[in-house]
Amino acid sequence: MVDARGGAESRVEPDLAARQAAIAAVAWLVIAVLVHVAAHARLLFPEALDGVALLSYGRLRPIADNAFLFGWLATAAICAMFAIVPRAVGAQLHNEVLGATAVIWWHLVMFAGVATLLLGMNQGRPLAELPLGVDIGLLLLSLLVFYNVAMTAVRRNEHRLYVSVWYLLAAALMLPVLIATGSVILSGVRDALVGAFYLGGLEFLFLIPVSLGIAYYVVPASTGNAVPSRTLASIGFWTLIFVGGFTGVRYLVSGPIPLYLQAIAVAMTVVALVPVLTAAANVVGAARGRWDLVGRPSAVRYAVTSVVALVVWTALSAVTAVPSVSRLVGLTSWTAGLRTIVLAVVSSFAAFALLVYVYPLLVGRTWASERAASFHFWGSLAGALTVAGSQMAAGLVQGSLALAASRSGESAAGQAVAGELGFVMRGFHWVQLAGWLLFGAAQFALAWNAARTARAGEPVQLYAMAAPTVGSRA
Repeated sequence: MVDARGGAESRVEPDLAARQAAIAAVAWLVIAVLVHVAAHARLLFPEALDGVALLSYGRLRPIADNAFLFGWLATAAICAMFAIVPRAVGAQLHNEVLGATAVIWWHLVMFAGVATLLLGMNQGRPLAELPLGVDIGLLLLSLLVFYNVAMTAVRRNEHRLYVSVWYLLAAALMLPVLIATGSVILSGVRDALVGAFYLGGLEFLFLIPVSLGIAYYVVPASTGNAVPSRTLASIGFWTLIFVGGFTGVRYLVSGPIPLYLQAIAVAMTVVALVPVLTAAANVVGAARGRWDLVGRPSAVRYAVTSVVALVVWTALSAVTAVPSVSRLVGLTSWTAGLRTIVLAVVSSFAAFALLVYVYPLLVGRTWASERAASFHFWGSLAGALTVAGSQMAAGLVQGSLALAASRSGESAAGQAVAGELGFVMRGFHWVQLAGWLLFGAAQFALAWNAARTARAGEPVQLYAMAAPTVGSRA
């Protein structure tokens, strides 16, 4: 077979692994949303199926979270690594068969993880509930992914590694480190610190690098503009790598840990605004003169939305880390709302930008329905913001009522607050269920559009949309 990029003979079809990852990512997205809807419905109707332990909220919720993180977002990240890095370095993926095999086995290991969570085997750490055996499987597969991507970069035809490749290589390196960290269970404060590093690392050393790596590629490739400043990009990248590991302890502010660690975490979360703002300036600058692309369902619209949401999320995280604010909302649904923003808006919209841009390259057809694409964007945004907004509002109510009860110091007042809180929270749960239903409807539109595109989209020449000069711009 002829490789369309270089004219050289290739034994394996280019983009085989990336296409496998794209299809698997969309499948896991649909699964994750369905389980989220089921979990919230179970929370609102606890008496229904009361005797079925497999469908209890305590089992459905970790399945939903892990399917979203490791099924949808991690698989989309692998797709980005397999699709973007080869194009940016001017070389085919080092081993397409190895990449496709890793994606298939990632798929199977994740199904095993869902089965174990369904049976109640849970490590009890947020976003790291998967049992040790599943963690080992994911760790080995993530090492294969890193090896494949790193060897592709080593065999590059471009002299320089461009910004998008920096971020994706860093994320590929950090994923096995974070999976290994999440599987370590200690005791007491040490375990809390390890868990905090794991959560902060997932955000600042994996999800955000992947999101920025995608944005740094698809925006210049779609607009034809250069990234305004490579120096600014370098400052942002190295600052993010430096501060990312220190930010997780912000989840433990006002907890039983040394004050100096809390101070470092707060300071580093504030400093994290530097790489985020520099990246936002570069990405928005690369979209200059092509704002018409933001007005329609394009990869640029998704990428810019992701970067704007990243700025807002980082600022909110920095404010939340301040001790006086953390005492109010630190142990409430406010934290869950922030997590929803980073998972369902920042990271997911970057992954959507990747799919919108690269999926036609993988299947050789243009998107079949622009109307479905437009509904997907607005439905995803409205649904995710509804869920996150409801969770954050619930957190403010929880914190305010708890603070009022603690100040009164009377048991009767505490009981009254508990009763009032239960009634108010039920209303918030209804809003969150509605948000997940809307978000889910949008993902079904995406899956339908992707399936129809593979069969009935307008044929295009493979790599015709690949913007081969993007390397010099990214």
